[in-house]
Amino acid sequence: MEVRRTELKVALLESLKCILSDAQHARQQGEDHLNVIEMTPEFGVYLTDIIIDQNNFLPIRQLAAVVLKQYVQTHWSTTSDKFVAPETPEWAYAISEIARWDWPESWPQLFEILIGFMTSSKLSDNMADSQLPQLIPIMFPELIRIFKDEKNFNSNIRGKTTHILNSCISLIFAMSDLEKAAPNVLLFPYIPHFLSAFTESLSQPDGPHSDYVLKTNVIKTIVNNTRLVEESIDSDGERYNIQNLVCHLFEFFSALFQRKTYKSIVNVMMDDLIYQLIKYMLISEEQADLWVTCPGRFIEDEVDDTITSSVRILAVNLLDTIIHFNESKILDSTSKAVRKHFDEAETIKYSPHWWKVHESCLLVLGNLSNLLTTKSVQNYLENNFLLNYIMSIDVQSTVSPFLSGRALWLRSKLASRMEDPAFSNLMKGCTEAVNQSQHIIIRIYGAKALSQLSQGLNDGLRHELMSPYLTDAINGLIFMALDFSKDVDILGLAIDSLNFILQISRSVTESVHGKLIPMLVEFYSTYNQNPYLEAIAQDSFKIISKFPNCYQTLELHLFPVLMNLISTSGKSAFCTTGTALDIMEDLIKNCPIPVPETLINIGFPTVAVTVMNTDDVSIIQSGSDCLRAFISRSSDQVFEWKDPEGNDGLSYVINCILKQVDPQLEQYSAAQVGKLTIVFFRKGDVLAQQHLGTILRGVLAKMQQVTEGNVMQALIIMFAYLIHEHFQLVYNLLVSVPSPTGTSAMEYVLSEWCKQQNFIAGCYNIKISILAFCKILLYYANTNDPYISSMSLLEEALEETIVLKRKVTIPIIHKMFKAIIYEFSTELEGNSPHEKILADISDIPSRTDDEESSSDSQNYLYEDQLYINSSNFEDFDDDESFDDLEDALFPIDLQDQLLNFFQEFRQKSCYNFFISCLSAEEHKILDKIHQILH
Repeated sequence: MEVRRTELKVALLESLKCILSDAQHARQQGEDHLNVIEMTPEFGVYLTDIIIDQNNFLPIRQLAAVVLKQYVQTHWSTTSDKFVAPETPEWAYAISEIARWDWPESWPQLFEILIGFMTSSKLSDNMADSQLPQLIPIMFPELIRIFKDEKNFNSNIRGKTTHILNSCISLIFAMSDLEKAAPNVLLFPYIPHFLSAFTESLSQPDGPHSDYVLKTNVIKTIVNNTRLVEESIDSDGERYNIQNLVCHLFEFFSALFQRKTYKSIVNVMMDDLIYQLIKYMLISEEQADLWVTCPGRFIEDEVDDTITSSVRILAVNLLDTIIHFNESKILDSTSKAVRKHFDEAETIKYSPHWWKVHESCLLVLGNLSNLLTTKSVQNYLENNFLLNYIMSIDVQSTVSPFLSGRALWLRSKLASRMEDPAFSNLMKGCTEAVNQSQHIIIRIYGAKALSQLSQGLNDGLRHELMSPYLTDAINGLIFMALDFSKDVDILGLAIDSLNFILQISRSVTESVHGKLIPMLVEFYSTYNQNPYLEAIAQDSFKIISKFPNCYQTLELHLFPVLMNLISTSGKSAFCTTGTALDIMEDLIKNCPIPVPETLINIGFPTVAVTVMNTDDVSIIQSGSDCLRAFISRSSDQVFEWKDPEGNDGLSYVINCILKQVDPQLEQYSAAQVGKLTIVFFRKGDVLAQQHLGTILRGVLAKMQQVTEGNVMQALIIMFAYLIHEHFQLVYNLLVSVPSPTGTSAMEYVLSEWCKQQNFIAGCYNIKISILAFCKILLYYANTNDPYISSMSLLEEALEETIVLKRKVTIPIIHKMFKAIIYEFSTELEGNSPHEKILADISDIPSRTDDEESSSDSQNYLYEDQLYINSSNFEDFDDDESFDDLEDALFPIDLQDQLLNFFQEFRQKSCYNFFISCLSAEEHKILDKIHQILH
């Protein structure tokens, strides 16, 4: 502001100098400039400054006095005979200058007085259009300053600035009927500053500087004046436009829904809010044109996790928030809002855009589909007029592909509540929608609807109703993929929809595999560097490989492509070797036995050599899983294979295992080696046991490097398996090998094992870990091996009388016994016929890391961790656990095995030694176990 004043004063001084010049053109230029400066609010003040400044040239001061006299005579008062509009705003400037010094301390009532005047009905009478050019340059900067100054002005005063702004905006646009440039000159220069302030205000949480009333005033200002909100960019590059403001507006409403304080307010406004939200969901002309021209963008904007942003998307996101807030209220409010919009749409059928109202209503109902299809609202859905209307009218509409497509999409989301004839009709409509002759928008909606029907219905009867249409649906999607092979989004949608349909009928899939597989392999070959499309192709091959009659064709076309990608590992900046290995793994899992020679003679060595020659962790991990599939599927073929130099498959596998535990590689290289090693020893038997020492030494060296729990657990499970299956062999080896800590490798492994035990997850992992503990304890009970009882670990403990942690030593076998007890209690909670005992155990409070574990014979408390594992929890799906299912341990009942363990262990002489270490809670669990045994 001060800079602007200085510049104007200098310009005025230069104009006066020009007027005193002898040159005619200079005098004329000075007078023209003077007439321009005369329109500024501070003109009289600047003249006065020049007059009283004795440093100025005397003729300049005299001329300034003459100009000031003329200015007062012509502009000061309308009662003057010489008055010429506009009337001078010096009164406003004077008040402003006084306010700079006296307000709010010495003149606290000033702003209220001005607010009262500005917001009164007299505003339009007392403020002429001609006054705005002088008033706004003073007032708007002050309004912005006041609104942003949350330290000196409360939210009530700051909110009143929005009333003034609204009044001024109304006047400015009233002026624009005659003065077209008025908004551009008077208003738009200030809009970015107001928007910046409003945006910041809406984003603030409720508190001393922002509240519901202030935000409501801001929202009203935004909504009432959306015609102003063209995109602006401030000095920091921040964009301010309608989308930006609507985003904050919707965030404000989302915050309201999440606060119980405003629950009553929200419920009252729910009907109107849903009605208004539907308006925000209307497809704009710009969007419709963009989507027709670029249908891939339409797909991108429609996905649930889209990264694009628009007012429509923001409105849908807010609707999702509302649904979670109040499911019972949302149905009633939506029904009212949709009915109202449909009624209004009937009155504008003459408009070419009436269908947009229907489309946005259907979009809202689609987002409520999960709620609409629940049994609790079944009658609501069946009796609602909207469903019949959608099925009979909008699906058949030809006014816009967006309307008929949206109606088809909605029907697919409500299909679970349809009668069989209606469902068959829907499937027929979806199949026709993906036909080549249809508009691309219709084809997109058809693909989405087919995907919804395929994955949303697990009813075998419904799958039978779909079967007659599956071949045409698959053909339609194949042609859709071929027609738009250059459009990543459409191509991805078509193949992804195919993946769901292919799983419905084995016979249909096998009947079309001849043209389907070459297309998919070509698709993968072209787009294997695109992570999104690569993952979709991987799913396709995984599905098709499970159909025996498709396998040979799949191998014929896919295997050469995979070999090329795997063998070129590291030679491309966009290397996709990891995914190629994952696809290869699926191919091996589902191949016939014996494994085809090409897979053994070419595939196996290619995978093994790739693992041995790379340092890429992702390739090593995927390669390890692929090798595991080879061994699990046909270990004899793998181990007997030999390369031209005479090296057999067994040596290749060992070298790959040692590669994964190489200390020079980062720790995650060993993430999958445990599973591979277990399968290797399970299938290799005596041959594998000959290399036990080499492998275990490599694993022990790797363990020194590992800091991540999941990697350490993978290695520990490998030791658990080996101890359970080959205890004496592993025990003798580990006790004879020193660890870097100075103890034996056995003590080191068991110590790390106990630390990780409560983090181990997965049915098989938990089972093998606990049963290995049982085996070690029974070995000790039978042999009284002093070395086992001497092993210990350090952990934190709590003093009994004060909250103080300190390190204590606890025997490792005690930690194992505690782990077994708590795993048994967890087993009872998950699956127990002993309801009375289970009820008693459930009363035992859970313990955290900082809670006490008392001992009758010691004056300190071991700090045990709560073992929360459950054998009912799976950390892998059926495909990933294919080799675990072959293990003899997998089907056994852990609860029965533990009962057998306690039955045997309590007969041992050392039993009391173990009981003495238990806490009161653990004693209670053990007592319940004894009750079961009796």
